[in-house]
Amino acid sequence: KLLFGKEGFRPGQREAVERLLEGRDVFVFLPTGSGKSLVFQLAACLLPGTCLVVEPTLSLIEDQVRRLRASGFERVLAITSEIEDDRRRAKALRDLASGRLHFCYISPERLQTASFRRALAHLAREGGLALAAVDEAHCVSEWGHDFRVAYLRAAATLRSIAPVPIAALTGTASPDVLAESRRLLGMGSDAALIDMGQRQASNLRFHLVRCKADRKMDHLERILERVRRAGSGIVFFPAVEGERGARSAAVRLRALGLEVVVYHGKAPRGMEEKRWREEKRGAASAFLEGRVVRLAATQALGLGIDKP
Repeated sequence: KLLFGKEGFRPGQREAVERLLEGRDVFVFLPTGSGKSLVFQLAACLLPGTCLVVEPTLSLIEDQVRRLRASGFERVLAITSEIEDDRRRAKALRDLASGRLHFCYISPERLQTASFRRALAHLAREGGLALAAVDEAHCVSEWGHDFRVAYLRAAATLRSIAPVPIAALTGTASPDVLAESRRLLGMGSDAALIDMGQRQASNLRFHLVRCKADRKMDHLERILERVRRAGSGIVFFPAVEGERGARSAAVRLRALGLEVVVYHGKAPRGMEEKRWREEKRGAASAFLEGRVVRLAATQALGLGIDKP
């Protein structure tokens, strides 16, 4: 209650925290909105040392770091490609190695860089690594074989550096993906599975609208008007530019009088990468803080954004 403002545990949370405190791996399958992040964050507060968190996207890393800092945690750092300056990157690695950090957020690719592994190994030798968390763990199975091989190696790399408990968390997995993710993370039969996936249907609803291509914007306008009344909403697009692009759609929606901000990965044509990073971070903040209720995005926005 003091740290996170929660009155009690939701189903599965307490058991998962207790397993981590016992030094055991745990695979947590909780529905969207059930508080998966609280599991490793609370366990980390009750254990001495640093909690290393592996996240799939930069937007999710920034969201979790922002929320932890808003809760009063000051020793939280994301070591990502956003740190371009060599001196800042070196300081971040020193902070990690020295045990100064309470939470350190990274992408799985960061585990494959020699300088980061050296810093993490130094921390582990000093007994300063408390636990590791692999968030959105279904990505290990769904992405690891394809375009993010680092996911396949994440758990093996962590285990080679330090024998700390690993928390794997997801809210999105079929039985096959769940089983393969556990196997790829090296979680045998002794690793606990907290499976509340059967509750998934209670907080997700799906509605399919069939329409001709030239009517899509009309339907989208009506949906986004409902979004304004309901609170907030994200429209995901398969591309950045073009007919099916997030930027193109945002321009058309703004012409209809709807306020929309845009978030995607790489900088749009003609814009410097540094300027785009600042712009997309501002768009994400405006949406997450409720200053803007509509967001047009690609999958770079990521998973598990903590917002109703």
